[in-house]
Amino acid sequence: MIQCMEMDIIEVNGNCWMSTVWHTNPDMNGGCDQWGCFAETAINNKFSVRAEFSNDGFMTTYVNGEELSGLRPYPSADEVGIVKETMASVGVALWSSQWYGWAPGEQYCPGYADQLDNSVFTISNLKVQGTWLQGVHPTICGEDPTIDDDNTSGDDSGDDCNIGDSFILQAVSKGFSDGNEASLTSSDGFDDSWTGRGFNVISFSDITNTLLSQQTFDTYSSEVESNSMLSFLTAVPSGSLVVILAMDAVDHWSGNKNIGNNLKTYMSSEFGATQFSSLTFRESYGLIGYKGESSPLAEDVKIAGSGSVTLSVIVPCFVGGPTISPVFHPSSTPMEDPVPAPTTSPVLHPTPSPIGQPAPPPFPGMC
Repeated sequence: MIQCMEMDIIEVNGNCWMSTVWHTNPDMNGGCDQWGCFAETAINNKFSVRAEFSNDGFMTTYVNGEELSGLRPYPSADEVGIVKETMASVGVALWSSQWYGWAPGEQYCPGYADQLDNSVFTISNLKVQGTWLQGVHPTICGEDPTIDDDNTSGDDSGDDCNIGDSFILQAVSKGFSDGNEASLTSSDGFDDSWTGRGFNVISFSDITNTLLSQQTFDTYSSEVESNSMLSFLTAVPSGSLVVILAMDAVDHWSGNKNIGNNLKTYMSSEFGATQFSSLTFRESYGLIGYKGESSPLAEDVKIAGSGSVTLSVIVPCFVGGPTISPVFHPSSTPMEDPVPAPTTSPVLHPTPSPIGQPAPPPFPGMC
């Protein structure tokens, strides 16, 4: 039997009634089970719907700009956690269907089984803002995937990024054992890579998406580099989009902790980083986020030898102009040779990344 978590943003009974429903539990034992945690309201003709998910996983639904409150039963902390974990580990897919059977508000609305084939509905102006996790890349708002605006093949780096549009930004981090590379790519064809042991940090304007600053910090060699990175990030304007990618090694194999506590605290408070403070030696690590936000757009870490980190986020366009197209020239001198292997094999106890753990099984009977 197919199993999955189901979050019904809207479940509609004709042109009469609707509900928003959570199904997180596979059983019929109460809570957000197969009957669900729901809130409902009357509808008539055309209406707008918006669903928002908080950082902890709570879904809030708005109808015509008004919150559809009064969920009953109210989702527990564990049920909210299921939503967060599921979306973070495997993501969600949008689905729409039309059928005859039980529907909300059946005591208020007529039901005509023989009229299903003659019933129609339309969905317009559907927009999703979030992080692409897996599967086929979505079409960006305002973009016709069949049209190459500047008549070039595979390079649209000169295209405009107009208000209301967005584009995909992809960042890759590979520690020494997993490829020894750091790269940044935008969906309109821009693809530049740069090399530098340690952390590669780039900031962009949150208004124009233009390059503000960039630098590589070789924290493998010295804690002085950690302090320099802290000063660099402190100088980045609040609200700026920041990309941080590890390459080769970010800390010394001997156990000397060159990533200072002040930098760790700053990364947590200013970017909401949760995995930065436990980084060791040759781990792959990446973060994309806006300075001042409580959580990053994307963050991941992989222990040495377990693979590279790939982050993919959708970045909105706030003013008309070209999309991100910086040329990377790290300010600090990149190393010419990889970190030499230690003469004495270190004993490493890296903190495993929670991302990449097997996702819990989804739930029966709700797809």
